[in-house]
Amino acid sequence: MVTPSGVPEETAVCVVGAGPVGLALAAALVDRGVPVVVLEGGDARGARPATERDDALAGTVSPGGLGALTLTRARGVGGTSRIWNTEVGGEPVAKLLALDPIDYEARPGLPHGGWPIDADAMAPWVREAAAWCGLDLRLHDTVSEGPDPLERGAYGFVPQRRFLHELPEAVAAAGATVRAGVTTTGLLLEGARVTGVRWRNATGARGTLRAGTTVLACGTLETTRVLLEAAGAGPTPWGDNPWLGRGLMEHPIDRSLVLRTRSPLLTPDPGFFSPHRAVVTRGGPPGPWRLGRLTLPADWLRAHRLPNLSVRFPTHEAGGAILQQPTARSWARRLVPGARLRRAIGDAVRWGARQTRRLQSLEYTLHIDLEQWPDRANRVELAEATDALGRRRLAVHWRWSDDDERRRQALLDELTDRLHAAGLGSVTRSAGVSLDPDGHHHAGTTRMHIDPEGGVVDADLKVHGAEGLHLCGASVFPTAGVANPTLVAMALARRLAATLAADRP
Repeated sequence: MVTPSGVPEETAVCVVGAGPVGLALAAALVDRGVPVVVLEGGDARGARPATERDDALAGTVSPGGLGALTLTRARGVGGTSRIWNTEVGGEPVAKLLALDPIDYEARPGLPHGGWPIDADAMAPWVREAAAWCGLDLRLHDTVSEGPDPLERGAYGFVPQRRFLHELPEAVAAAGATVRAGVTTTGLLLEGARVTGVRWRNATGARGTLRAGTTVLACGTLETTRVLLEAAGAGPTPWGDNPWLGRGLMEHPIDRSLVLRTRSPLLTPDPGFFSPHRAVVTRGGPPGPWRLGRLTLPADWLRAHRLPNLSVRFPTHEAGGAILQQPTARSWARRLVPGARLRRAIGDAVRWGARQTRRLQSLEYTLHIDLEQWPDRANRVELAEATDALGRRRLAVHWRWSDDDERRRQALLDELTDRLHAAGLGSVTRSAGVSLDPDGHHHAGTTRMHIDPEGGVVDADLKVHGAEGLHLCGASVFPTAGVANPTLVAMALARRLAATLAADRP
């Protein structure tokens, strides 16, 4: 079971971090017979209350940049799934999405792009990661035509409880040693080889864990902090890497476009473009939840040298929603005899509401998730201040550059034209709506590249120039697409597990 005590002295693989990525890696290693110890600095008690702020995650951000770091990260078993803020079907969930094939490509006119792994090579690992956490990609990841000239796809949802309770217990039950409340405070280094970690627990006890391989899977910013602190303490193979801490990316959200529509696709409610249960078999039980999205064609993005975007519609409930209110349901039960009659009345009210809404135009403030291209000026550094464990806090420097804004405006222009051409309605743009920089999806800072001049880790996620040290998570993404990075980061973890198992003597 997950426990705060009893850290072993040695293991084959030490995984730092028990978020979705660390858990996915540990599960795949155990499946392959590789002994693994997972160290997690936070606790194992479950979701973090909204009012709780973890001082260990505090740091500074540049003016006009990202929000407070304590709002976007969480320690503890389950990682940032503890603070997922989307609810579907009455419980917290994450919107998961695979990267689009174009997201892996190097594109002329966009510097520093391209993954050393292409979409076809990643596809089986994405499917494996999705299956492991209970996501059926057959119902979610298909991008199809329409409404022409746009393309359509869907997000899938995974409940928070999977990562807070079900998967951690399953990983521990399968044989992994998961220790909560144990913070990694440094790396053990012998020449160019990392031989394990130093740790400290909540009681102040200290120790070391020696490992044949150490994997940092503790989130984009924390992974970078561990590497920067180690480099600051003495010579390391990665200390002079030009990309260490550089290329921080976010997923800003644009809400400047308002769509006014009478399109049957979006009235009386968004239908496919709102959270809904997928149909697995006609007449069968409701399938898993998903959320439709629109995007621009990949060929157009390539031709115009622009990053990706994804369009979501805010949920509007159809007219019968009044019957869903607790007071209304209570009065309906008292005044209308019989469940069948109540259902018939409810159906009639909803039908009438639909007809009324079809005669009216609706307005949607579009939620547009933007891909930010890597920029070396967006970076993570160590601050002078320290936390309660004596670790240096982080200083994050992030901006939305002039190049970012130029690309954003070009994307919005094209999206506006295509929404109109698709017959979805008229679009107005407000110049006074600020871009929301906090998609809560930090990525980059230890990017992947075959050449150490282009990234911190190689295609197998091994730190360039070092032995026994791998990184896993969104920090290694060369580019970030528009998706919550969790699914692809877990896919990288499953792929890394296969590599580490194959390399064992």
